[in-house]
Amino acid sequence: QKNVPVPAFSREMRHKVEKRMKDLGIYSNETSLNYAEMNDTKIGIITSGMCYRYAKEVFGDKASYYKIRFSNPLPMDRIKEFAEKVDTLYVIEENDPFIEEQLKANGIECLGKDVLPYYGEMTPDVIRKSIYGETLPVIEYSEEKVVPRPPTLCAGCPHRGFMYELGKRKNVLMVGDIGCYALSFAEPYNSMDMSLCMGASFSMGHGA
Repeated sequence: QKNVPVPAFSREMRHKVEKRMKDLGIYSNETSLNYAEMNDTKIGIITSGMCYRYAKEVFGDKASYYKIRFSNPLPMDRIKEFAEKVDTLYVIEENDPFIEEQLKANGIECLGKDVLPYYGEMTPDVIRKSIYGETLPVIEYSEEKVVPRPPTLCAGCPHRGFMYELGKRKNVLMVGDIGCYALSFAEPYNSMDMSLCMGASFSMGHGA
């Protein structure tokens, strides 16, 4: 009854899941893991993880922040309270608009992927350019003199010799993974034929 979700058992399991999510929702709104940091209220930032640090580098004390460290379920009651205190609310998160979509579904007006990129790191430069339309000044240089250099494994990395030897073997399928060692597909290693997603090398190997 605990581990096999045939219909007779899964109906009871679902009740437990819903009860657990309701309890977690209460916890999410009460825990000190999620907290507001009030400064200037013209701009409010909802964010989590490294994006919090990136946002603080751009806005500093010129914005208020709601830092999310317990995100499922979101502390929607506390977020609504925070949203009511600021003039313009931004959601800064990397890749999929997980937080933004839930806020909008709960009637909270906010700006997110309609201003910020859908993919890539939300570095300070990216945030600054997306919201303010400007970047910090850089040293002048000649673009013609900059040689494009693809990423490579670090000098002394133990993967290098191992991958180089693997690349000599052409009678086996080499399945790879996400990480710096994914660079083993390129010259001079030529030792990876296939990579799917993080952790999938084991399942692909088993499948083969």
